[in-house]
Amino acid sequence: MPRCTSTPSGRFLKCLALAGLVATAGCAAHSVAVAPSPASPAPPAVVEKTVQLLYNNPADTVRQVRETNHISATADMRTGLLTLRGPAPDVAAAEQLIRQLENDATLLSDVFFSYPLQHAQAAGLAPLLLPSDQPGSPFAVLGSPNPTPYVVAYPRGNALLIMTEGKYERRVKEIMEKLDRASP
Repeated sequence: MPRCTSTPSGRFLKCLALAGLVATAGCAAHSVAVAPSPASPAPPAVVEKTVQLLYNNPADTVRQVRETNHISATADMRTGLLTLRGPAPDVAAAEQLIRQLENDATLLSDVFFSYPLQHAQAAGLAPLLLPSDQPGSPFAVLGSPNPTPYVVAYPRGNALLIMTEGKYERRVKEIMEKLDRASP
């Protein structure tokens, strides 16, 4: 009886290897035995994670995530939500990158917000908010060489429109809260 010389094709073996399997050829009607590969680790679990952006452009962030990680990333421009999908370690690395980008944007860029006043009058309070390098300025406690926020009165809404560096936003709001007290 002639010996069987049939072996699985290279393409077939590659497909099995991608699935973490090995094949051995047999001669009984050209059968192939397939078994799990002992050296192949289990592929990482695929996860999906949604991340909310507050400061960065979602399209730019998706581009940066795709350049540095091999995962699927989509953005909802209307809500600022990013959806990340891929192996768990890669998604975790992408999420860490996004958090770092958001933190950098918060610290390095200016933020603009409206501060509605409860007790003080916007038109009367805005001129009193002197630059931080002048004596008596409530912003002197911020400490940086020139951290003075830009403050404009909005009398119709009795609010102050304020622009400051992101790292000072919380502190500026605390100062404004102290200044906006009821008169005894």
